[in-house]
Amino acid sequence: MLRKSREFKGVVTGGTIYQVAYSMQASIASPFLSNRGFSPSQIGLLNSLSWGIIGFASMPCGRLSDAIGRRLPLILSSILGTFACILVYWSTNLFTALSLYVLIGFSIAFFTPNANALIFESVEYRKAPVFFAIFYLATLVGSSVGSFLSGWLSKNIISQFPFLAASLSFLASIPVYAVFIKNRTGYENSEIRVIYSSFNIKAMVDTLRRNKRLLLYGFSLFFHELGFFMINPYVSLFAKEVISLDMAGVGMVIAFWNIGSAVGFLPWAWATTKAGSGKMLLIHLLVSSPAWALLAFSNDFFTILLFIFIFGLVGSMDLPARRTLTAELSEGGRLGEAMGFIELGNGLSGMLGGVVGGLLWEVFGPASIFYAASILTILSTPFLFLVISSRNR
Repeated sequence: MLRKSREFKGVVTGGTIYQVAYSMQASIASPFLSNRGFSPSQIGLLNSLSWGIIGFASMPCGRLSDAIGRRLPLILSSILGTFACILVYWSTNLFTALSLYVLIGFSIAFFTPNANALIFESVEYRKAPVFFAIFYLATLVGSSVGSFLSGWLSKNIISQFPFLAASLSFLASIPVYAVFIKNRTGYENSEIRVIYSSFNIKAMVDTLRRNKRLLLYGFSLFFHELGFFMINPYVSLFAKEVISLDMAGVGMVIAFWNIGSAVGFLPWAWATTKAGSGKMLLIHLLVSSPAWALLAFSNDFFTILLFIFIFGLVGSMDLPARRTLTAELSEGGRLGEAMGFIELGNGLSGMLGGVVGGLLWEVFGPASIFYAASILTILSTPFLFLVISSRNR
């Protein structure tokens, strides 16, 4: 039990440092590349490439950690982030920009399924939603700190300095993983065979054929995730262009979004331990639909602050319940693989959501993205209900 508690502390501490680093580079990457002559379409293509890598690489990266343990993949995720940022810091061209998005994509693919699997393995099962909430609350703080540091460093030192700071932060997470997380030794096959097995597409398909509930669960979340990623890139633009806020006002909107999430994580997690992960996730989908549509009715500074706070508060119901239900649906000790599979829909949604949202904005107007996303999340509910019903039979 002491070892498990130690590993939870390690993944929370290392994950928070990782999130500081990720947020530092993510906050500045698009405007930095734009100032270096990259067009919006080129930046959008790089973002889509990164999301595609996250989607398709997360499941094999999770399988790898099931075979060799969680520590090495987490360390590798930080190494990839370090190299990605240091390349752009030293020289900015097409190759280094492409490397940034590709390496960050693989970094997240190694980090997300393995960190979440380790959390579930290192805590008491019945309280897993609460520990997931603690992790996401800590990383939310890390993300906010990273965004602030990125803006301050680029303004007061040089524009590319946040990439150097991010690379050092990625590097700083490695000793935490090495000290706090136990290394798994003695796996049966050679390193080459383990890597081949982890990226074996047929084996992954066979896993999903055997675990049809996990497959249906992943499909059920796709529409909800697509709706979220239609909204996510355009909140700040909506605040600036439609509500006519200056950059300070836009920053306040994003801050209220984060505050709503921070306020909700722990109470919703405690509710999840009582109601169950499936029921709480279903409630989240049902409540998200009107909460997302509310954003379309924002017409001044105070209404958008209220509605974005509600958006964050409702959104904080999602991840603790989602990660717990994913763990409950995994079979045969394949927890990392299951966590990685759920990221497939997330990655595909990230690729498509921004494009679909942008088209809706241009054709039907800014409010249309919120209405469309609201409808999409309702489409997810019957499929999730089937998953929950099949578990109860």
